[in-house]
Order: sequence, then C-alpha cells, then structure tokens
Amino acid sequence: MRFADSQRVIAEIERRLDMPVITYWGSSNSSVCDNDVVVLNELFKRRGRHKKLAFVIKSSGGVIVSALKIVHLLRQHADDIVALLPLECASAATIIALGANRIVMCPTAYLTPIDSSLTHQLSPVDEINNSRVSVSSDELRRIVELWRKLERDQHPNAYQEVFKYIHPLVIGAIDRSMSLSMQICNEVLSYHMQDHNLRENVSRSLNYDYPSHSYPINNDAARKIGLNAEMADPDLASLLIQLNLIYSDMAQNTISDVD
Repeated sequence: MRFADSQRVIAEIERRLDMPVITYWGSSNSSVCDNDVVVLNELFKRRGRHKKLAFVIKSSGGVIVSALKIVHLLRQHADDIVALLPLECASAATIIALGANRIVMCPTAYLTPIDSSLTHQLSPVDEINNSRVSVSSDELRRIVELWRKLERDQHPNAYQEVFKYIHPLVIGAIDRSMSLSMQICNEVLSYHMQDHNLRENVSRSLNYDYPSHSYPINNDAARKIGLNAEMADPDLASLLIQLNLIYSDMAQNTISDVD
C-alpha cells in the first residue's frame, strides 16, 4: 500500500548518489535464500548493467551460499557496488556487504560475525521441545579449549568426552561448514580486494575472533578489520531510515474480518 512512498524515497537516494538503487529488505522473520536470487535476477534484467550500483541491505541473515549467489549476481550487473546499510546487516547479509566496493553505514547500522552453526541429523536433541539443536564451530572450539585448560592432566584428549554428547560426524560437518564460510568470505572479497593476506585476515576475523554471533560490528570496527566502510552523511542516513520505516509498515501483518 505504500509502494509509491518507497519509490519516491528510492528516487531521491538515486538522485543524491547519481546511480541506480536496488533495495534488499527483509523483516525479522525472513531469511536470505535462493528464492531471493531469482527475484533479484528479474530486477536486474529490467535495470540492465551499470557501471555503478547502490544496494540497500537490511537483513538478519540466512543461508551463506545464497548470499554468495547474490554477490555473484550483483557483480554480473555492476562494476562498482556501494552497500547502503540502514540497520542490521547480519550473518549471511554481512557476506553480501563484503562483496561491495564500499560499505556506507548509518549510525544505527551494523555487521555481525559469520556463524558456521548447523543443525545436523545427528545433532543433540533438546529434551524440552524434542528437536535437534544447532551446534556452532565457535562453541565447540571453546569447549575444547576450556577442557584443555581445566582438565589437561586428568583427560588429555578432550574429544573423548565431547563425543559422548556430540556425534563425530556433526563435528566433521561443522568443520566443513567453517571451511566453506572462510572460502565464501575470501571469494566475495576478491572482487575488489587484491591483497590476499588482507582478505584472509578479514575472513578469519569475521569467522573466529568475535565471542558472539550477534556481536554488532559498527563502522569503526569494520574499518579496523580492513573493510572499506564509511559513515553515511546525515541526509542520506535520514532517507535510508525513512525507507526502512516504509518497508516496516508494508511488512506488518494485516488481518481482515469478513462476516
């Protein structure tokens, strides 16, 4: 119902930046997935190829392989990409932002570490709701490191105890997932970052260095780990927040009573 409002704001952002703008906005219960790649491909076919393109990203994350596909799609249609971040750009959405030449962030925007957790068919079962729980590589690594610090003399092999609760195949799958995440980060960064060591450092930082998957990485922190990030000017930030409010309004559940 507010489509015309959103288009007016997008047109103003395009005028200010002097480049086309495409918005990728997800509500809190949505997820980056392959369906999004199909829709974006239709949008790009209409817009054609451009030298520069601005890509607004607001998402709480999803499937990292789908994020990689979105970056490949973006790079087929633009040489220079600017990621515009109004609010959260988390997990898989962070990978999309890594594929941009520049990351322009509002004061409320943040990236997050990239989580390699997975729910495997052999994962432990939550006794309360009888469902498989997600196991992350960071949690597993910390368990092993803590075990080695506290029980080194009595139990030199931590995995002998860990295997009682987490199946070895789950641990193998997590290790493979972490390797995949590192490779994807390195690959999307290679579109604009020529220094191999810098790519490795950024990838490792986002996959290993943060204590929580939801840790907010603001503009200053993004620059410190080697990303080309900058603050949006106040007028652009205001437009991006306004656009987010419009989309939030459009995404509200609507209930119709029919007698």
